[in-house]
This record gives sequence, structure tokens and C-alpha cells, in this order.
Amino acid sequence: MKNILTYLVYLGLSNMSVAQRMEFYRLTQEDGLPSNSVHCIFKDQQGFMWMGTVNGLSRYDGYEFKHYNQQNGYALPDDLINDIFQDSKGLIWIGTNTHGVSILDPKTDSIITFKHNPTNPSSIPGDRVRKIVEDSNGKIWIGFDNGIGLSSLDLETRKAVNYDPFISLERKGTKAIRAIIPDQWRPDTLWLGTTSGLIAFDSKKEEFHVIDHPLEKINRYGLFAAFQPNKSTILGGFYYAGIDEYQIDNGRWNESYSDLSENIRTFDIARKSSTEFWLAVRKKGLAIYDTQSKQIRFIHSDMDNHKSPFPGFTYTVLADEEKLWVGGVNGVSFYDGDAHKFPFVPLNFAQKEYGRITAVTGKYDKIYLAGVHGEGLWEIDKKTKDQRIITKGMPEVVYSMLELEDKVIVIDAGRSLKYLDKVTGQIRTLIMSNMPESGLVMQSIHEWTSEYALILTAYSGVYKLNLETNEVSPLFKINSQNIPRYHNMMIASDQKIWFSTDEDILIYDPKNNSITHFRPESIETKKNQHIYVVREDKNMVKWIGSSNGLIRMEDGKEELINTSNSNLPSNNVIDIVFDVNQSMWLGTNEGISKMETESGEIINYNKADGIDYAGCFIRVDDYLLVGSYGGYSMFHPDSIQFLFDIPKVYFTDFKVRNQDYQLKESLDYVEHINLSYTENFFSFGFTSPALSRKQKIQFAYKLDGLDEDWIYAEKSRQANYTNLNGGNYLFRVKARNRDGEWGETRAISIFISTPFWETWWFYSLCGLLVIASGLIFYKIRIRILKHRSEMETQALRFEAMQKRLLELNATPPDINLNIEDLNDKLKTPLSEREFEVLKLSLDAKTNTEIGEELFITTSTVKFHLRNTYGKLGVNNRKEALDYVIKVP
Repeated sequence: MKNILTYLVYLGLSNMSVAQRMEFYRLTQEDGLPSNSVHCIFKDQQGFMWMGTVNGLSRYDGYEFKHYNQQNGYALPDDLINDIFQDSKGLIWIGTNTHGVSILDPKTDSIITFKHNPTNPSSIPGDRVRKIVEDSNGKIWIGFDNGIGLSSLDLETRKAVNYDPFISLERKGTKAIRAIIPDQWRPDTLWLGTTSGLIAFDSKKEEFHVIDHPLEKINRYGLFAAFQPNKSTILGGFYYAGIDEYQIDNGRWNESYSDLSENIRTFDIARKSSTEFWLAVRKKGLAIYDTQSKQIRFIHSDMDNHKSPFPGFTYTVLADEEKLWVGGVNGVSFYDGDAHKFPFVPLNFAQKEYGRITAVTGKYDKIYLAGVHGEGLWEIDKKTKDQRIITKGMPEVVYSMLELEDKVIVIDAGRSLKYLDKVTGQIRTLIMSNMPESGLVMQSIHEWTSEYALILTAYSGVYKLNLETNEVSPLFKINSQNIPRYHNMMIASDQKIWFSTDEDILIYDPKNNSITHFRPESIETKKNQHIYVVREDKNMVKWIGSSNGLIRMEDGKEELINTSNSNLPSNNVIDIVFDVNQSMWLGTNEGISKMETESGEIINYNKADGIDYAGCFIRVDDYLLVGSYGGYSMFHPDSIQFLFDIPKVYFTDFKVRNQDYQLKESLDYVEHINLSYTENFFSFGFTSPALSRKQKIQFAYKLDGLDEDWIYAEKSRQANYTNLNGGNYLFRVKARNRDGEWGETRAISIFISTPFWETWWFYSLCGLLVIASGLIFYKIRIRILKHRSEMETQALRFEAMQKRLLELNATPPDINLNIEDLNDKLKTPLSEREFEVLKLSLDAKTNTEIGEELFITTSTVKFHLRNTYGKLGVNNRKEALDYVIKVP
């Protein structure tokens, strides 16, 4: 971004008091911290922030915290964390208060712990770890509390080499290492900040050198912090005396420490600039030490002011480029920096809480600003850079402003007109003639022609003001009794005037004095249909700002752009401004947005960027001016180049059916996942460190094999997929910064097995079963048809036999049949009753008729017939008749 003075020089305000307050943000347990008492803060190689508290270790990505404790399945033995460090191999070292040092391997997401073992001289010498560092030779050094000393731990051999820096000291009191500084200019030297003062350690010779300090005489020489800003200086943070500087080359202290009565207990040091350093001071909060003036000044803090750092007990401070992180007993305070903020000019308002700029004009040689609860009318000369505030006669509230060559007309809170006489500099009341008896609730005033201005009202329509006679008259006649509130107007390229209202758009044609009402179809079904603004670009495309989003209208076709299908931050589009490059800027209730009309790309800016949009957004020459609460911002559109880092995506979790899925390695190191067909409901969680509130990272993801296009997400960092078919898939995710630059795409391939009923062999088996079933059915069918044919043949034979008997003048009763002859042929003789039933059946009597004649039931008849057929060896009456005829 161009220097903040770019626009200040343009306005001649380079000597003004520009707001440079440090506005902090806060993180507490309400935001996800495991505890408000934060002992250490560290930024890892991936850009994540790690925070050690009295209730566990947490990683912060700018969105949420991930907790590393036993409750979440991690083998961290102690909840009180004193230090965090990442070595050159990427391992996270964790110094605990009572259980030694733990090491987190990000690749396996597992933790191992080294503790003191009294029977093993190669174990670490104690369990209260205060500091962990790595020197330029790749050695890990650990400092301990309670006089135990210094240790170098080798992970390959899992052995420690231990040293006692205090062995030659006769000083009384606690002996503890609180700081270790590997000297980057002297690879074999470590500087130890201890409760017994500053100690230099030659790791090659294994020799300690205790550096005396004048405070030793009064037993106030203890160091709780140390920092090496350059080759020749060590900054020592004293427990009682603030800061002192040790000059390595001459072996002397500057003796610039604070008076002991001030009780400045320095717990941590971080660089602010080449000459200034941040201090974390116990009980007193955050401070700055100036190496030139040797002075310490404290940053104002207030528990109730959430834009200030936490007051009181402060343990740690970390300066990360332009950002600052401070940890203490109340939580974490962090400062987001000013490098990515819009320049802001503060103005004085009678009521600071509600004061804002609502009206601006800069048509000629000056810029005029006014607002709500302001001191008056601010006037800035573009050429001479002179400025003044006109207060006498100026209303406290101004809603709209129109600049003419000789005057500036304003609408005040009483909905009357006043004007600034540019020649005399006096504020006067503009007396209008022909005013309606009921008066006008004037909303805004706009330039139309050299003779007329237009006044938009609430519920009274549009009036034209004769700029010579001050006479007002309706621009057009409105027949309806329900007149809406008019918001804004635009004179199109065809000279028609488009008025935006609470209900629709009214188009006035001055050529034939006609009006047309138009309601965009794209929002016709919406509950609220407020139209705030209409503008036309260089291609004569109409852009409509509404309560339901932005509408693009060309050749009668509409396209609705809103929060559901774009990066637009809000559906309330109140202002539309085209800059010198014809890029379109939008004012919404979530700030301002820049939109490229060709590509549709949108970049959003809000309070985090220094933009507190208050409903006023105009172009002044080649600059854009945003009226804000408490002042305004003015910038050239070409100067907005924030140059954010290109984001890198990391995976946070993989779940199957909403349960964490166990993998052999951490998800960031996994390339392929195999799932069964029952595990076809899964989700990926992902993130990219966004530690700046101004970063606004946007994600896009896609599952190749299912999704046709990328799915864009800004607030959501999770992709869910359900009921997927078996097969191969590739999940891809990427992120882009506010500059529109996409980072590297991360990908994980997924294989879902196919259920057996969808496999080729199952389909083949089913096919064989169908064929076999068909064959069986065919054979059964043939058998049935054959049996039916035989039965039909027998029936034909019986009919032929009966016909033959009739021809011989014989009937079944004339058959010479007696029981004795029949029984002689049977193995089992018939009973008399069975013979009677048989004889009657052969006489063509039904079972019912046989029963009535023999005085027996039908079921008994059937019973006798079954027995008879069985003894005859036949199945029915036809076969029985055939059998009897054959009997001699």
C-alpha cells in the first residue's frame, strides 16, 4: 500500500494528528483458550500460534483453538506449560512445569516425554523446564528451574548431557535458568539469563563465565529475560530493575536499569524496531524500552477497554513482523499492525460515539465535509492545502450536500435548506418559495441542470428547485396516495432519471414528462424490496443496489449478485461508486467492497482495515472518500495493494460418519485413504493460518469424481460428502488471499470399496442364477403341459367310449358288472359300499347325487372314491370306467 502520506500530502494534512492508536484484540476462554493464564506464545513454521497455559497447550489458526491434552487423546503429562519451541526438523518441544519435556511430532500427531530418572545419569536433570532453544549447530538446549541446571538432549540416542552453571557460585537464593540465547555470531556461545545473573557458556570448551552486575551488591541481579539485538549487545530483563544493556566487547553493563522503587519486573523481551523493544512486565503490563533514551514507557491498558492490552500480570510477549502477541493472567492480547490499514483522518465531534461524516462534496477547488454531531463544516483547499472549520450558523446534523459554483447547499436536521456563501464564508438560510403547506421531509439534494436542482423527499415525491428564484415545484405529478421514500437518483446516458425508492425504481423521462415504474424481477418475490442506488457504467450497464444484493441489468436481462453466490459481504448495497479506472466500489453495512465488473471478483474491506463506513462514499477527483464514524478515509484506488502472503492450506480433521477417523499419520502427511463401502459418509476439515483480522482467506474445494465445479467458501472450513458410490475420488482444496492470489492446491485421493452386490462377479452370479431359474421353470412348464396333454387324451378316449356304447344301445348301468368278478382281479377287494359308490359314479352321477341316494355325506362319497381308485390303481372316473370295461 502506498505511504499513508500519499493522500495527506494531497490534502495538505501531513502535519495533522493522524490516528495511530494501537488497537488490540483479545482472546480468552470465551474464545476457546483452555485458560486465561498464558505463560508462553510461539509461532511455528506453518504460521500457527501455540499458546501454553496453566490448563494445557493449544494451537490457534486465527479461527479456533485446537487443544493438545489428555482429554483430546494426547499423551501430554502436565497441563502447566512453561515454554514451546519448534526445532529445525519441525518437532514441537513443550516444557512442562512438573513432568519434564514433551515432544510433539506433527507427522504422527503423537507425543513422547522425557523425565528425570534419579537412577539414570543420562536422563534430563529435572522436571521443571523453563526454556528450550536450538543452537546453530542443531543442538537442543534445555534450561531448568530450582538450581538443577542446563541440559543438551539428543533424540537419536535419547540421552542427555547435563551441566551445572551454578556450581562455582556461592550466591544464596534460587538458582534457575529463565532465558537461553544462542549467539548467532558466536556459534559455540550460549547466553543464560538466570536468577543468579547473566552467564556466558562456551559449549565447545564446556566452560561457564558468570558476568557480575552492580545490583549484585543489593541482591537484585536476577534475570528473568534476555535478548540479543546485535553482535555486541545483550539486553537483560531484571526481576526488579527493568532493562540493562551488556556490552559484549568491553564486558560492561551500561547501568541503565530502572530505579528499584519502580519495581519493574521484566519477564520477556521482543524486538519492536532497531532501537525499541517490547517488554512483558509483571503486574504492570506491556511496555516499550528505547535503547537511545534508555526510557521505559508503558502502553495504556484498561480491563474494560477491549481495544487495549490486558492490564496487570504479563508473562510473555512475541513480535511477529507487524503483529504483536502478549500473554498474561487475563488472556492473550494481540495487535494486528497498521501496514494493511486504510489511512484515517480523525475529526472532532460533539458526540464521539455517534459522530460521523454523512455528506461530502469536492466538485471545485475545495473539499467540504459535514455530518452528524460534528463541529461544523470542514473546508479544505485543494491547491493551497489550507483548512478551516465553519461553525457559526452551521447545523449540527447534515443529511445531504450540493455544491454549486458560488455556494454549498445543505439539508439540516429540520429538513430545511441552508447554504454556505463561498464569497463571505457565512452560513445562511435558503428561503424557498411556493413550498407546500404541509412542508417537505427532504432526504437529499442533487444537481440536475444549470437551472435546477432536484430534492428527493420522504412520502412527497421529487421537487425541483430553481437555483435563481429558489422556487420549488413538483417534478412530476403522482396520483398514488402511497408515496415511497426516495433514496437516490441517477441521470442515465439517455438523460432519463432513475430514482431509487423503498418500493421500486421510478424512471422519469424529461422529454415527454412521463414516469415509468420498474421493479426488478430478480427480487420481486423478496420480502423487502428497498432500492438504495442505481448507477450506470461506461458500457451503459445498469447496476442496482438493493436490500437483497446487487443487480446487474443489461438489455433487459438481470443478474442478482448476493451473499449466496458471491463474495459480497452483505446484501444491503447502499452506495455504488466508479473510480478513475472504472472499477466499481460498493458501500454496504459491512464496509466497502471493490468489484471488477468483467470478472465479478470482489474484495472486501471493513473495520479491521480501518474502514468504518457510515453511509457516505463518493469520488473526489481521482480519489475515493469514505465518510466514517469519527472522521474519514481518502485514498487513491491504485494505492490499495495490501500484498498479503499467499495462503497455504492444512488439513485439520477427517471424519467418517461424523466420527474422527484414525490414520497412521497426521492428515497433512497422508496422500491416500482407503474406505469400505459402509464408510461412504465423510468430511474433511481444513484451515490456513489467518492471524490477521484483515486477511479474509477464501477457500475452494472439489471432489473429483463427484463435483463438476469448485465450491467456494469463506466462513466454512469443512467439506461434507454423503452416500458416495464405490470408486476412486480425489479431494482437492485451495485458498486465496485478499489480493486474489491462489495458493498451492492440496489433494488426498480416496478409494471407496464397492459392495459385493455391485461387483462384476455378483452380477455374473446373478445372471447365472437367472439362467438356471429359467431352465428349471422351462422344464416344469414342459412337464405340466405334457401332463395336461395326457389328461386331454384320456378325456377324448372316454368320450369316444361313451359314444361307442350309445351306438351299441348300451349304457353304463347295462354293463355286466358284479362285485365277485371285480374283486377276483384286485389284490385288495372292494367293500360293498365302495362297489355301490363306484357303480353309481360310473352311471355319471355326481358326488352329491350319490350321497343322497345312499344316505351318506359328500365327504364320505369322496372318501370311498379315493379308496376305490387306489384299489383299482386309477386316478379318476374316466380311468375307472376304462378299467371296468376291460374286466371280462
